[in-house]
Amino acid sequence: MGPRADGSKNCLVCLDGIPTLNCNSNRATLVFTSLCTALHLQRMRSLSFSARLLVAVIVVLFVNALIVLGLIAIGILGFGTLNVGTFVALGLLLGVALVVAVGLLGPGPINLGLIIVGALLAVTLFIAGFLNQGPPDLGLLVLGLLVAVGTLMAIGLFGSGPINTGLIALGLPILLVLSLVAWGLGFIPLGLVLVSISILGLIGDFVALLWLILQVHRLPLPLLGLEGLTSIPGVPFHIGELPDTILKLVERSQQIQPAKDALSTNFTLDAGTANEVTATGSTFMYGAGQSRSLNLPEQFAMGWTAFDSIDQRAAPLLPAWSASLTDAYTATALFWPTIAKYNLAFNLAPLEKVSAARADQFRTPLDGYWTTQMDYLLEAGRLYVIDMTIFSKVASPDTALPRFAPSTLTFLEFEPFQKTFTPFLIQVSNGVLTRHFTNTPATASTWLYALQAAKASLTVSGIWLGHVYHFHMVTAAMQMTMFQSLRPSHPVRQLFGRQSQYLIGFDEFLLLDWAIGPPTSITNSGDFLRLMDTYAAGRTFFADDSINTLSALGLKVDDFTTLPPGDPNRVEWDLYPVARYLLALWSATSTYAGSVIAANYPEDRSVIDDAPLQRWIKASGHPYRGNVRGLPDMNSKRALTSVLTSLIYRVTAHGASRMEQAANPALTFMSNFPPCLEDSRIPDPNSFLTTRELLAFMPKTGTMGEMATFLFTFIYSPPYIPFIPLGGIEAELPYRGPARVACNNALIQYRRDLQTFMEFYATDSNFQNFPAQMDFQVTQAQLHQWELNIET
Repeated sequence: MGPRADGSKNCLVCLDGIPTLNCNSNRATLVFTSLCTALHLQRMRSLSFSARLLVAVIVVLFVNALIVLGLIAIGILGFGTLNVGTFVALGLLLGVALVVAVGLLGPGPINLGLIIVGALLAVTLFIAGFLNQGPPDLGLLVLGLLVAVGTLMAIGLFGSGPINTGLIALGLPILLVLSLVAWGLGFIPLGLVLVSISILGLIGDFVALLWLILQVHRLPLPLLGLEGLTSIPGVPFHIGELPDTILKLVERSQQIQPAKDALSTNFTLDAGTANEVTATGSTFMYGAGQSRSLNLPEQFAMGWTAFDSIDQRAAPLLPAWSASLTDAYTATALFWPTIAKYNLAFNLAPLEKVSAARADQFRTPLDGYWTTQMDYLLEAGRLYVIDMTIFSKVASPDTALPRFAPSTLTFLEFEPFQKTFTPFLIQVSNGVLTRHFTNTPATASTWLYALQAAKASLTVSGIWLGHVYHFHMVTAAMQMTMFQSLRPSHPVRQLFGRQSQYLIGFDEFLLLDWAIGPPTSITNSGDFLRLMDTYAAGRTFFADDSINTLSALGLKVDDFTTLPPGDPNRVEWDLYPVARYLLALWSATSTYAGSVIAANYPEDRSVIDDAPLQRWIKASGHPYRGNVRGLPDMNSKRALTSVLTSLIYRVTAHGASRMEQAANPALTFMSNFPPCLEDSRIPDPNSFLTTRELLAFMPKTGTMGEMATFLFTFIYSPPYIPFIPLGGIEAELPYRGPARVACNNALIQYRRDLQTFMEFYATDSNFQNFPAQMDFQVTQAQLHQWELNIET
């Protein structure tokens, strides 16, 4: 606003393209100011809902604080000393708060009807306060406060959780209305009404704060600029869990320090050059400024700690695993067996039998690299693929953040007599350049690169999709809706709730402090959530169950079992140990969950009539709450058992990551499972790479240190609560109620089954790691190492 060239004054130019208007009178200025303000508010349509919500919250909280303090002052001072200017200002502030709130949060950017109501309420309050003066009755004030607090406590305790916000939100306006009615009938002075308003406002603020801190909520992704993520399960947050989570993680960092200090073997890097340095693995992996590329494949043993003599026990594996970085034949032969044996912490690998429909999807992108031999393998049912093209949707790295998860397609040939899976074609892409690698004598060195690229994408997928999505994301969403819907005494909450601690707190801390995550190409929470959303698109709840995953991938038990059906010595899935382990855990969990459900629900009708249970499943599937797709109608014991089996399986299977053999020696020899490549350039398939040039693509020592810390946190820190209590299998029986005996007996059997599995897993790991003499055993420490909850 300012003088124009023609000399007129107080002229406004509306920025929305409205023609200039001369405003020579104060009245015209006021009218035009109001018009432009309304038009500019209309531009709020261009703002996202998250932006409008954030503005509304900030303004309303600020104004509410001023109003509450002002009303307390006015109520205590009485209207004999009323400062009319202050009261008018408070009335205007109240009006502004109402206008902003209803305007920004209404059905549109400007909800004129709600704004008019809010303005009238503000004016009415002002006029009533100005015309009715009188000192407050402090006795009535104290009585009213006690009644208000007592009522709010009562209605809060009747809810399903520690704070029933719905009932309290209803109680606050009821108390307000009652106080206004009492004033209108002449029972109390307006000063007392104003003080009551201020007290109710403070109580409301306190209750809202407790509700925000003590209860679990769904993270509003639009506030983070992630409005388009509609497929990901609801991401919960629970502020009250954060302090405990932080303290426990700090303690864990101290608990794993002895294993890190025991990375004490000396290595020499850059031998024969001016940069030659000899130091311990701990120095190279954690020393400031010491992150370097390795020079020799054997130096990946840097990840083997001397703690519990892991380095010495694993030493016989060093020649073969080192050869996978120098010899194409060895690398090709070890590719699938390494994944099949050691991928347990990362869940089932996405090895998929190629169908005719899937082949059609691959032919065009592969162009001339799809061969007649592949058609033959397809027709014979011997063509398999590991599809990691989901990483084409992840932002490419730059020089500041060079860690790289390549987008890969790995095709494998199944040989039915030897039952081997041999990779023969790998597509590698960085988002700009796509190249194809095959194994020939002329391309042997770049084939080694392609195999490492495929392993890197598999490892990143295993960490974030196989592990975090399957075990963390869906489980946390269902825990959130359970806490919101079911009382602690509800039989389903007794079953699932007893394994539902710590996960939500850890997940929210991971989103807040990404530095605690493993060293992959996913470097921030936004990229992580976008990857989760991409993976979740079209994915249903039961797709994550191991038995369903194997079926969906087209994997048949006979193709992964040495002996034929009918042989008395046949062991199913013995050629795919990870599948065998997970199916064993699934079976034990199914028995346990089925027994507990049968004890609490004698017939299908009892499931249907359980109103809180129905609310939980409905909330879990609701797009704005749990957003978990594919949950069944809760109309039978079978449906309920299937859901609970899946959830408890996820929590229990996660505990396998805490066994020593889950990480040692295979994952800590990090060329087996590289968490990233350190260079996003893709070499020419027909070029020649020296071993040193190949290793320059591989994780540097600093990256190896971060990955070792990640792995050690699982295997070298005790769980907060062990699955099998320190007092023994029959100790700490938690179930209560009429079905407690049957449920506790089912839990005892589940613990026995898990101990049996731990013994089998240790023994089988010793066999899988031959010729190393790992000698894994279920000692007392290992028996209690399996966690009850998902903790990290």
